[in-house]
Order: sequence, then C-alpha cells, then structure tokens
Amino acid sequence: MKTFELVKLIKKRMLFWQFATVLTLITVCAVFFILYFVILSEESSGKGSAINVSGSLRMQSYVTALTVAQSSTLPFEQRKSAIEGALAEFKRRLLSPGLIKGLSTEETDPLRQSYEQLHMAFFQKVEPLAEEVISNPERTKEFMDYVPSFVSNIDQFVSDLEDGLERRMSWVKVGLITTMVASCFIGLLLLWYFQRVFFKPLTELADVASQVRRGNFLARSSYDKKNEIGKLSGSFNYMIEDLARMYQSLEDQVQEKTADLDERNRTLNLLFSLRSIFSQSLEMNQGELAKAVEMVRRYFSANSAHLVLHRSSEAGIYLAASAYLNNDKTKSTSLADLFSLDVSKLDPANIQPVLHKIGEENFLCVPIKDGSTDLGTLFVSSAKDDINRTTNELLVNIGEIFATALKISNQKDEGYRLAVYEERSTIARELHDSIAQSLAYTRIQLARLSVAQAKNSPAEEIDKIVDDLKLGITTANSQLRQVLTTFRLKPSSTDLRENLRNTLEVFHERSGIAYTLDNQLFGFEVNANQQIHLIHILSEALSNIEKHAHASHVQVVLTHSGSNKILMTIADDGVGFEGEVKEKVGHFGLSIMQERAQGLGGVLNVSNNLPRGAKVSLEFETTR
Repeated sequence: MKTFELVKLIKKRMLFWQFATVLTLITVCAVFFILYFVILSEESSGKGSAINVSGSLRMQSYVTALTVAQSSTLPFEQRKSAIEGALAEFKRRLLSPGLIKGLSTEETDPLRQSYEQLHMAFFQKVEPLAEEVISNPERTKEFMDYVPSFVSNIDQFVSDLEDGLERRMSWVKVGLITTMVASCFIGLLLLWYFQRVFFKPLTELADVASQVRRGNFLARSSYDKKNEIGKLSGSFNYMIEDLARMYQSLEDQVQEKTADLDERNRTLNLLFSLRSIFSQSLEMNQGELAKAVEMVRRYFSANSAHLVLHRSSEAGIYLAASAYLNNDKTKSTSLADLFSLDVSKLDPANIQPVLHKIGEENFLCVPIKDGSTDLGTLFVSSAKDDINRTTNELLVNIGEIFATALKISNQKDEGYRLAVYEERSTIARELHDSIAQSLAYTRIQLARLSVAQAKNSPAEEIDKIVDDLKLGITTANSQLRQVLTTFRLKPSSTDLRENLRNTLEVFHERSGIAYTLDNQLFGFEVNANQQIHLIHILSEALSNIEKHAHASHVQVVLTHSGSNKILMTIADDGVGFEGEVKEKVGHFGLSIMQERAQGLGGVLNVSNNLPRGAKVSLEFETTR
C-alpha cells in the first residue's frame, strides 16, 4: 500500500518525492558499487596472501629436495629428523589458511582443481617418496627426479593465482572507471534536472517579482506544472492579480482624493481672493464688486453672474455688478427678470441658497443678509437642476463674505459721515467762537469809526479806533489760518502707530526738536474718528511746544488704563508755566483741544512736568 502511494505521489510529479527518488537511486548505486569494491578488495587481498604462500611452496620444495639429497649420507636418526621436518614445513605451508582462503570453494573452479592436483601430488607422491628415502637412501635419485615435475605444478598453481588476481584487479579498474564516468554523467544529469525543474522556474519567478516591483502588474509566471513550484507560481500569479486590483483601487482613490484636494484648493483660493479684494481698501467700489463677481462666475464656469443690492436710503434694488462669459451679454438672461425676483421674500428666515429658474436659465440665488437685514442677492447661472451639499456650503460662505464686506463698507461710510458732521460742527463752533467774534469786534470798531467821523472827532481818537480795527482784522486773519491748518490735517494711514509717527516726524523736521514715541496699545482698537481727534490734539500740543516751550525733547506715551481706557501723555522739557494754565487772548489752541477731548468722551489735563516743562494728558474710553 505504501509503495503504491509513493508511486502515486511520484506520478503527481511532487518535487519532494522526485528528489527523494533520485537521491535513493544514487544512494543504492553508490552502496552497490562500494560493496562490490569491498568484496573485490577482500578477495584481492586473499589472492595476494595466497600468491605469497604459493611462492614459498616453490622455495620450500627446493629446500625439501636439498634436505633429502644431503641427508642420504647421514645416520638414520638425523636423516629422519631432517626429512620429516622439511615435509612438515611444506605441509604447513600447503595447508596454510592464507592459501586456502584465496581459493574458491567451488569444485569446478580451475584454480581449485589446480590446488587439488598439487595437494594430491604432494601427499600421494612427494611425501611417500621422501619417507621411503628415510629408510632406503638408494631411492634418493627417484625422489630427485620427481621434484622438477612437482615444482612445475607449483609454478602453474602460482601462475594461475597471479592470473586470477590480475583479472580481479582489472575488474576493479573497470569498475572504478565506470563509477567515475557514471558519476560525471549523473552529476551532469542532476544539474540539467535541477536547472529544468527547480532553478529555471525560480529564476522566472524572481524576474516576475522584479517586474512587479517596477510597477508592471501584467507580468505572470508561465510555469504550470502540478508540483510545489507550480503551486507557488500559481499563488504568485493570484497575488499579482490581487496587487494589481489593490494598486488600481489605490490609484483611483488617490486620483479621487487629488481631485477633491484640487477642488478644495480652488474653493479656498476663491474665498481667500474674495476676502483679499474686500480688505484692500476702506471703501467698497464698483471695480472691486465687479472683480469679485467675475471670480465667482469663473469658479462655477457660469454663463453669467450678477450682484443685486438693496438701496439703503430708499426703496428698491439696483444692479451693483455683472460678469459674463467672454463678455457675451446676449447669452445672459434679461436683467428685468433678475429684478422681478425678490429672493429674500421667498423665505425671509432662510439664508440658504436656492435654485430658481429665471427666463431660460437656472440660477443659483445666494441671499446676502446681515442678520435680518437684506443686503441683496448674488445670481450665478447654473447648468445643474439641484444644489449638492458642498456647493451649498460654498455658496453660503460666499454670501457671508459679500455680506460682511458690505456691512463693513456701510459701517465705514456711516463713520465717515458722522466724522464729517462732527468736523463741520467743530468748524462752525470754531468760526463762531473765534473768527465770528473777531469780525463782530471789527464791525463795532467800524461803527465807532463812522460815528467819530460824523462828529469830527479828534485825529488821535480816530487813529486809536483805526488801530483797534487793524488789530481785529489781524486777529481774525490769524484765527482763520489757525482754523485752516487745524482742519486740513488728515490721517495718512489706517494704522494709528504710523499716523502718530508721521505727525511727530513732521514736527521734528519743522522744529528740530527730538521726540520719543512709546505706544503700548497692543490689542486695542481705535476707530477712524478717534484717530482724527487724537492726531489733532497731538498736533495742537506740538504746535504749542514749538511756539512757547523752548524745549529740546518731547516724549509721547500711549498706555491703556483699566479694561478699555486709553491714556495719552505729551511731555516736554521746556520752560513750563507758573500758576493756573490760562489761554492768552486771541489764542484758541487749548480750547480746541478741550473740545476734541470732549468729542472723544474723555478728559484733557494740562500740568507742569516736574522737574521742568509741561505735560498734556488725555484719557478716554475705546472699544477693545
């Protein structure tokens, strides 16, 4: 049963059993030849011993013949002892185990028959004749005549032994040569067998693995034998197919993720670009809106895009900006259709984009709202009949950006209007408090001059009135220049630090007085109106220092006190003042600073800056 299963496995061409069979055959052959050579070696060693003994028989036969010849003249006892000793020695060598071991046990063997003849000649002829010589020396001649023929038998026996040994050694040589040739042949056969059955398939598998490593998933192994390597080759091919599917799946996923990342990048670039456009200037203008709408149109590859805004001061809406594909306005829907659709009324509580058909086109309608206030609608033509989640989120973000930009622009416009109104009120107040009073004083002097001339008053009185009139006109002219200088001042930047440093730098170039600016307002916001008041107060204080302080250095410090209060101090190292600070007649700088401090809702104090100089302190509240 086991033999049948082994044959069955070999027929299935399992490599293990093929290798086992080949190695078993090689082992059996090797053992057979080794045993054969061992047997030949043993027999050859026996033949050699037999040759040695047989050679000694020839020598011993001459010794026996010489002993018999020499002992014929000796006394009986001596002759007997010598002849019997020589015969015993020849008999010992003839019956030696080394000689008998080198003979075949088969009676038909020629060498065996030659030995039997030698044995019979000795015991039947040589020994009896020698014994007769003991008792009858006259028969010595007969014994000596027989010895040559007996020696010839020995020579023939020795020659047969040598021929047999030579034949066996020839067989050994033939066997060794045959074994050597067979070993070389078997070695070459094994190399061919292993190359075809083992190494060639493995080399092919290694080459396929190298191609797969380089990205060629079409490579396959062609080895299809039903053995271990065949199974490995089949499994390897299945593995490559699985890897190809996985690689293709990964490539698809990578392409999908790359496309998604590209789309997200486009989205981020759009949102960033929109915010950059609206943050470049303080005011919203037509060019910026048109550029932003064009960006939205290009992103959605739309035929057209329109921004419709609500008027803030009066009822109705207006078209703020439009963008067309290749500037072809003929393919766009009628603007009247846009105005006819009030998207905000579709669902006042909803800020989500809606898809609405206007004329012949579908439009993505994006409400732009500031809380509950409708600012307008962004219309983007679309070839789709629905809005997916991603597009919806993007449109919401776009609407929020437009709403934030419009809200900030409106707030800035409102701030500018309030600042203008406040500046107008300040100018009117300044004109009333200074120039108007000077003109009224001048008008009174003119009236006095007219009365004096009518009364023919003395020339001295008239000259005094004229001098007063000149003083009034000069004062009014000075006050007018002061007002013009003060209200022509404007910030050169939106950054408070830069505006303060520019003001101080102009002061330094004009007066040569050194300055130090210490701005500690980190995290505090100062709006445009507050900046204007701060710069005016700083300019007026620096003007007073230039005219009256005779200072060499000015230090300006801005700090925050409390949670939302700002403190600005302007200190110089000039002459200072004595007693209470009072403004000279015809000078209004201090009163202007006080009024601007009140406009900020703050408090302005002027005091001595010990050990020398003066200090102006302004404290007001702001947003943080």
